[in-house]
Amino acid sequence: MSSMESSSEYVEKAAFFSAGLVEPNDFALQCNDFLDKMKQSSAFELVKNIKKFISVFSQKQTPKPIEELVDEIRQFLDDTSLVIERHPLWRHASPEDTEIAAEALERYTMHKVHKSVYSPSREDDARRDREFVQQLESLSFVTPAMLDVSLCGPTCEAGWEVASNQLKKMESCKSPRDKVTCVMNLFTVLCKLLVEVQSGNAAGADDLLPNVIYTILRAKPAHWYSDVRYIQRFRHPGRLSSEAGYYMTQMMGAVAFLEKIEGHHISMSEEDFRKAKKGDYVPIANTRHASRETAGLERTSSDEAAATAAFAVAATQRPVSGVGEDIATASADLRDGGKAPSGQRLSSSSTSSLHSNASRSSCRSSGS
Repeated sequence: MSSMESSSEYVEKAAFFSAGLVEPNDFALQCNDFLDKMKQSSAFELVKNIKKFISVFSQKQTPKPIEELVDEIRQFLDDTSLVIERHPLWRHASPEDTEIAAEALERYTMHKVHKSVYSPSREDDARRDREFVQQLESLSFVTPAMLDVSLCGPTCEAGWEVASNQLKKMESCKSPRDKVTCVMNLFTVLCKLLVEVQSGNAAGADDLLPNVIYTILRAKPAHWYSDVRYIQRFRHPGRLSSEAGYYMTQMMGAVAFLEKIEGHHISMSEEDFRKAKKGDYVPIANTRHASRETAGLERTSSDEAAATAAFAVAATQRPVSGVGEDIATASADLRDGGKAPSGQRLSSSSTSSLHSNASRSSCRSSGS
């Protein structure tokens, strides 16, 4: 294949993988009814209270522990969502419209207070961000083959690039919902990629997770820990169930692998691995099953509910522990049959998924 043909195929495949993705700003189109209601005179008090909370919250001079800020915002969102549900303007609203209103409230509020609560200086989020980026930089020598990822020319390159861009886009989003949307899009793209290269055959976690790991390596997200913390702190726990929670757990598992990766995970001696991380050695790619070397990365259908619930439980617990501890807890939950740290049985039920579109379900779909 000539370079021109290869370039043409790359562009075509990139357009294919980008088609149908839910962009963060797309949600605004669903909020028109909510916005129209908020403009009506009968919503005056409701709007005034929302703006007052945002103004007072943003002007606070004395730094508070992040746990207290999380409690304040969550309490405000819960209370205001209840007011909206009982408001005459929503008296005949469908459950879906009421949920959209609550989502719109969360998104609007978090956009306004983002600067005050994202990666607070008194937390270690920024430090963890820097350490993770340094780790990714030191792993630049890792190739797809080392992660047991099959090469497929322009098709794979296009899929990985589109997925990487979603991870990079996550950094510019200001609401937890929008950040989760980017993660969902990443998995949508990689699922489409696997279905494409496997001629429509089903793809499981053994196929998906190595591609997720490689996508993270390519993207080198600068604020991964800050973004995860932000999601766990301020995304409503009930909206971190089903697909959203499951895919976030998968992402955290992939990050844990990259944090703790050692030479034997990719069939290298520890000495050569250390040299490669310092740039003193160029390893020869191999095809050992790296994804099977890391506990917690393999998932079966019976694990899905437990993995989803584990992330949702982590989001409800305060103070928020380190992401590394969250991953360890989630993995332990899976091994222990889906029990939360407190001993209660994790529920597999979900209040609502981030996206209702069934085409985003998994790699077992037709690839749409």
